[in-house]
Amino acid sequence: MKMAYTLQEHGDYYEQKYWYLVKDTFPNYEIFWKDFIVPLTKRGESGGIDLRENIHCKWLIELAMAYYTVFYHLTVAEDLRLKFVKNEYEFSEHVFYHLSSATEMVERLLFTLDRLVSDLNETDSIQQYSSDNITTKAQDYSKKRLSERFQKI
Repeated sequence: MKMAYTLQEHGDYYEQKYWYLVKDTFPNYEIFWKDFIVPLTKRGESGGIDLRENIHCKWLIELAMAYYTVFYHLTVAEDLRLKFVKNEYEFSEHVFYHLSSATEMVERLLFTLDRLVSDLNETDSIQQYSSDNITTKAQDYSKKRLSERFQKI
């Protein structure tokens, strides 16, 4: 029987600490994490959250790292934003630094997913992404999904 992993119970320190901040806005993060990231780790074994040593595809390792880094920067940005709104944190620019880093990692994640699919299918890149193209897509997404949450800054 497959174990029902959750970020709240089986995530690392930051995933457990910050998941509640974004779970309603980004519920698919956990679904993808369960299906694609957990199998790359030693969860359920003595190695815990570490990646398995027998992963020979560099794109799978890149996928796990990029996915986690997007989560980290996005949730830290939200945590700092909430503290700033309550006057518990004075540097609002740190929110934007983390959002910028999250956006850069989304670009890396898209590139990695594209390379992984291309390698698995033994084809050329599915989509020819340019830095401007990816940045525009990420900005459009951010404006659409996050504008209400970050408008108080």
